[in-house]
Amino acid sequence: MRSVAIGLAAAVLSLSGDVTVKDATAEAADADPSCSSISRGVSFCGDKATWTPLDRAPGAASAIFHHSDTNYGVFIVEDFGTKDGASTALIREAIIQNAAGGAGIAPSEVPILTSYAVAVDETSAETIVYTVNLNGVDIVYANTIIVSEDRSVQAMTHVFGQEFTEAHQSLHAEFIGATELE
Repeated sequence: MRSVAIGLAAAVLSLSGDVTVKDATAEAADADPSCSSISRGVSFCGDKATWTPLDRAPGAASAIFHHSDTNYGVFIVEDFGTKDGASTALIREAIIQNAAGGAGIAPSEVPILTSYAVAVDETSAETIVYTVNLNGVDIVYANTIIVSEDRSVQAMTHVFGQEFTEAHQSLHAEFIGATELE
């Protein structure tokens, strides 16, 4: 599955510093002018002074937001829902396989730091937190998976390090807390 490759690509983008940031007046969602329309009924209503959208989202990413220093939030939204065979377990497995492939290790070697149930805009979801080493840099990913009948959404944050710190937990909670689903 191609969904997770962007999390690894976004980390490489942040390492290279070769990103272009959009003006904070990004195109707004119809429902709320302070929100950015992402794709397929997903909007992000984070503080635009804090979460700056990037000009282009590479690969499978629907949108990438720069938060601070090396902290990013990434959305992957696909027309792949339960009616197509998608499930949280299937996407979780693909995430770990893609992370392992990017790091050049076996999926069983990807450290899963935690996983937990969460609600995103009153929709049940699961967050999986894992760490990989990419080109000598340790990165922790918090990836929230939302699967509905006709779409799947990944809302992911990543920071450098090996632990899911309180600061990263707060960052991720802020990111998914500002996510709206139609």
